[in-house]
Amino acid sequence: MRLISAHVQGYGRIVDSKINLDAKVIAIVGPNEAGKTTLLKALAHVDGETAVPVPQRSRATEVTDQTRVTTFDYIVEEGDHAALADLDLHEQPTRAHVARSASGDKLIVDLVPAPRKSVRPLQDALEPLKAAVVKEDLDDWIDPNTTYADPGSDDPHDYRAELGTVIEAVEVAVAEVGSDLPGEVVQTAQSLQGVTLDDDVDAESLRAAYSAIIAWSEREDPAPVARDRIWNRTPDFILFDEADRSIQSAYTFDDALINDTPVALANLAGTASLDLAELLQFVRTGDIARRRTAIVQANSRMDAIFDEAWKQSKLAVHFELDGDQLRIELMEDGDNITVFDERSAGLRMFVALIAFLKVHGSERAPILLIDDLGTEPM
Repeated sequence: MRLISAHVQGYGRIVDSKINLDAKVIAIVGPNEAGKTTLLKALAHVDGETAVPVPQRSRATEVTDQTRVTTFDYIVEEGDHAALADLDLHEQPTRAHVARSASGDKLIVDLVPAPRKSVRPLQDALEPLKAAVVKEDLDDWIDPNTTYADPGSDDPHDYRAELGTVIEAVEVAVAEVGSDLPGEVVQTAQSLQGVTLDDDVDAESLRAAYSAIIAWSEREDPAPVARDRIWNRTPDFILFDEADRSIQSAYTFDDALINDTPVALANLAGTASLDLAELLQFVRTGDIARRRTAIVQANSRMDAIFDEAWKQSKLAVHFELDGDQLRIELMEDGDNITVFDERSAGLRMFVALIAFLKVHGSERAPILLIDDLGTEPM
């Protein structure tokens, strides 16, 4: 999926705006209160299922719960087509418009062209049907033990006439892609198939044509599945703000920290699978062995994660307890230990980002929305 642009309506100060997003890195520059953060939150709304609060809805235009606050325009690429190959679509979609309503509970995925069942099986079936309907000895293919072979029956059927009806309906379905065969036509095809002799080799192609028509009619509409698959191939918009980036070198390790853990520290602890509340309990009960085990295991997990993520050198991010202080330290190349605040802004952001993605990331490729990056050298 290749993201082209976004259309934002009725979010905060943004009444109706479109932004080009067809690039790997996009910087949004403007003075304070220009709406940069509002724009990022609007973009992130597509992945949320919560409503835009009324105070955050634009007062300059009418915004209802059904308003499409954010709509993204994508080019559907070859790899996406491969994910839809088994649906046997009449045409592969080339564009996708993905939107989220202001209420948050309505996700809209519009594909262009709309995904419809391929009519190729019907086109292939038409040839043997048309050949059969003009066949002079068509009656020879009819089971003699059925009402189709007995014009004097109480419930007579005209095989040729009913076959003509099926042909007409199939031609309409081929011409009007996206339409369904009427139920009575499908039933007629089933009846004709049932009375066509199955031991007549010459009638084999006709029976196969009936089977193809019936199978086609039984296929579910591929549109819901196609939309769901395309949605799952769109990127995950993740808002990475100042709170997520603000990892300190040390925290006072007490109940206040546990009850109101800073977001960035929570991300870091979550990445290491370190239960801070449990660790504090070990400290208070003097359980040195379990306290040390928790720290060692957390640091070991961090070693494995950053060994994979950071290739410039051997980087480790460790937790250490020093009295009532929980410290965050960086170890480089196995012996160079520094406190977190002393490292470059770029490295600090990298550590925070890895922790953030480990906790909040998904299987979908992310698009990172970084708010208020600042001007500090990286």
